[in-house]
Amino acid sequence: MREELYAEIFAMEQEHWWFAARHQIVLHLLERYLPPPTEHRQKVADLGCGCGMMLQRLSEKYDPVGLDGSSHAIEFASHRGVKAKL
Repeated sequence: MREELYAEIFAMEQEHWWFAARHQIVLHLLERYLPPPTEHRQKVADLGCGCGMMLQRLSEKYDPVGLDGSSHAIEFASHRGVKAKL
């Protein structure tokens, strides 16, 4: 992906309806199909985590880690304070 698009995606992930709806769907499915929570947060992986907004949402209930093939995406995810790796 073109490098200059990451800043735009980073901003859109916070407000655009498509991202908000996708995040709600993923969170709902995890609640429905994962075993009930225990005293420790469950680990989940976001493969292709992009700029990290889904990781930020996942961190409210889970212990997430993100993987992405772009160092630019990883850099933007770090601005959200989430764990993402190349």
